[in-house]
Amino acid sequence: MKKIWHLSLVAVLWFFLTQPSPGESATFACVANRNSDAVSTIGILDRTFTVTSVQEQLQGHAFIGVAITPDGYVYVANPDAKAVYVLDTSKGELIHTLGVGKRPVGVAASPNGRFVYVTNRGDDTVSVIDTGIHSDGSPEVIGPPIEVGRTPIGVAVSPDGRYIYVANLDGNTKDDENGSLSVIAASSGEVVWSVEDLGKDPVGVAVSPNGEYVFITNHGDNTLSVIDTNTREEVTGLYTRIKVGRAPMGVAVSPSGDYIYVASRKSDSQNGTVPVIQTADDVVDYDVVKTVYDVGKQPVGVSVTPDGAYVYVTCRGDDTEDGRVSVIRTSDYSVESIPDYEETKPASFGQFIGSISVPEEPTDLVATAVSDTQISLSWTDNSFDESSFSIERKVEPDEIYEDIAVVDANTETYTDTDLDQCAVYSYQIRAYNSRGYSDYCAESSATTYPAAPSDLVATAVSGSQIDLSWTDNSSGESGFKIERKAESDDDYTEIGEVGVDVENFGDTNNLNESTTYYYRVTAYNSAGNSEYSNDASATTYLPAPSGLTVTAVSSSQIDLSWTNNSSGESGFKIELKTGLEGTYAEIATVATDVTTYSNTGLTLSNTYYYRVMAYDSAHNSEYSNEVNATTSLPAPSGLTASAASSKQIDLSWTDNSSDETGFTIERKTVSEKTTTQTDSNDGSTTESERTWAQIATVGAGVTTYSDNDKNLEPKTTYSYRVKATNDSGSSDYSNEAAAETSDDCFIATAAFGSLLEPHVATLRKFRDAHLLPCASGRMFVRTYYTYSPPVADFIVRHETLRSAVRMGLLPLVAFSYSMLHLGPMLTMIMIAFAVIFPIALFSCCHRKGT
Repeated sequence: MKKIWHLSLVAVLWFFLTQPSPGESATFACVANRNSDAVSTIGILDRTFTVTSVQEQLQGHAFIGVAITPDGYVYVANPDAKAVYVLDTSKGELIHTLGVGKRPVGVAASPNGRFVYVTNRGDDTVSVIDTGIHSDGSPEVIGPPIEVGRTPIGVAVSPDGRYIYVANLDGNTKDDENGSLSVIAASSGEVVWSVEDLGKDPVGVAVSPNGEYVFITNHGDNTLSVIDTNTREEVTGLYTRIKVGRAPMGVAVSPSGDYIYVASRKSDSQNGTVPVIQTADDVVDYDVVKTVYDVGKQPVGVSVTPDGAYVYVTCRGDDTEDGRVSVIRTSDYSVESIPDYEETKPASFGQFIGSISVPEEPTDLVATAVSDTQISLSWTDNSFDESSFSIERKVEPDEIYEDIAVVDANTETYTDTDLDQCAVYSYQIRAYNSRGYSDYCAESSATTYPAAPSDLVATAVSGSQIDLSWTDNSSGESGFKIERKAESDDDYTEIGEVGVDVENFGDTNNLNESTTYYYRVTAYNSAGNSEYSNDASATTYLPAPSGLTVTAVSSSQIDLSWTNNSSGESGFKIELKTGLEGTYAEIATVATDVTTYSNTGLTLSNTYYYRVMAYDSAHNSEYSNEVNATTSLPAPSGLTASAASSKQIDLSWTDNSSDETGFTIERKTVSEKTTTQTDSNDGSTTESERTWAQIATVGAGVTTYSDNDKNLEPKTTYSYRVKATNDSGSSDYSNEAAAETSDDCFIATAAFGSLLEPHVATLRKFRDAHLLPCASGRMFVRTYYTYSPPVADFIVRHETLRSAVRMGLLPLVAFSYSMLHLGPMLTMIMIAFAVIFPIALFSCCHRKGT
């Protein structure tokens, strides 16, 4: 039964004991020991060698392929275990075991260390390991294996990581004596081109630093093939291939690309050699310029230090000599062996020298406030070998930074939370790996935003104004920005700003009536804006009616009218209160566009107050102006007075009320001399006219009156006024109107000699009783009074004419007397008899005479 061995490796060397400066590197060789199931780590500078046991049993042995990632992790292929072991050199531990294909041999890492490629000679495939697929950085074999040529052994990656070159030991068929090269595109995982018919048994693979050439050792025919990656063909010169030592295995290229080193063995009993090939401008001029002898029995692997100063060769040894690791100084090609090397059959195959540098410092650190409690950091990761980033912070004006977080490798962002509002924070970052910390990046600062306002409330106060109020939760804001959108808008627009500590704003900026608006508020300072407050909305009112007027049109009715200033109201509401100390109550509504209302059923002599508002389905407008009126009978207007004679003045007026029971007429004599009164206190005197006196009343709807009081005197001015009355009281007085009685002598007076003569009196009574009450009669009287005086003057001067006129007026006097005493009916009968009887008498006499 095969013995189970512990896997061991050197965990702590000088490069872990001495902290290098940023940019310096700790270089080491990682050697797979084929027969001892151990992996050794050798410090390059002091050539120390230490083996440390790993606390895990591993099955299988025969380690061959080795690859070292830039962050110091070692990937070792174990053909017997069908596995790749992942070693952490900083801890000296085996940390992962990854199952791959059959008999894994070759191992190569991408330049950035993200992927590791493993050739599986037992199933003609290449396995791909993603070294950082998980958030904790643990690796995993990804995708199906990539099929390549038969029996793949060596593997290398182009300097840009785009291509993987695989040396296939056997040809495509069993009859092919020569091997081939398969080229895999890293992006697709597919073989994109290949070179057939290489030398016999190609094993080792190396790529020039510029990626233009691939070098392959042909173990079976002692040659080195050179592949031009541009032409994708093997380059041939004077000879088919470059001749090197016997049975070449490993191959390496110096960092400058000037030299190629090959591990070759002469025979089983002789020490191997390392042919040194110098490159030239033309590949056909490549030649072996030096062969380094006595490097040890059966050299397998060869690798060059990053500075090109040393070449390390792993020699497996034989039954006569233990294996060893030889070191060639490239300056003089001297050879020495690593002392105290006790492991057996070292057989590292591939680029088994690696280095861990203190990572480059990150740059371009930018701190950006994203809220009142958060600052976002971003930076540029300039290293590929860091294991983490350390983030430090200080609060200005403090001088001391404090650690606040550690983030994983390849991270370039971080969000710092739970910060104080309106505070200035400064940050610095440095990278870290097992070699130590990088320099700090340049610091960056940011000021957190103010805290967001809260409890935003929007209140409509009119059809063109909405008032806002909120709670100020910040302590260092420069002010507040107010944003608004209408119900039909998609985006908010800033409409105003207010200063520090202000918690209200009146929006009068082009608001439309009966429209819903939405608002939000943010605090701001030099860092930026806070988060937004809650949204709040309000709907503007309809415009209030204006120009409200009221008119008392009767003792129980007041009429209202107003101006409609809205365009979308459903109607208007009318409110009333009685007296100054009363309370408003709605008494009526009217429809859209109605601007008048009659309030009836009121009480006389009460003062009523009114206001009106527009309304729609959502809300009411503001109130109109407030007005009041007192119920009363409307006063008559347009009173006129005209003298009809020396004893009569005729009045007429306009009736403005609808519920009067009559009118009261008052008169005073304007021309009467005033009376003098003496004040007993100071002896001053005042003069007053005779007061008004009621002279008559007329019924409802009557608008005329003839003052023919017998006490009226000729050539005297009388003034009149009228008021309406009903059972509740009286209206105000009308305007005053005055007229002067006439002293003219008219025709009847001239004929009969006196105004008091009975015949004249009869005519005057007829005038008053029958002519003046009707419009045509009044017109006749006015015409008579206008044209009669000059005729009367002429009659007075001629006695004969006076007698004739008297005789002519007697029938009129008789008619007037009959009308006054017998009435119109009998008078008409008498007139008819007087006319018909003479005619009948004449007719009878005429017949008799005939």
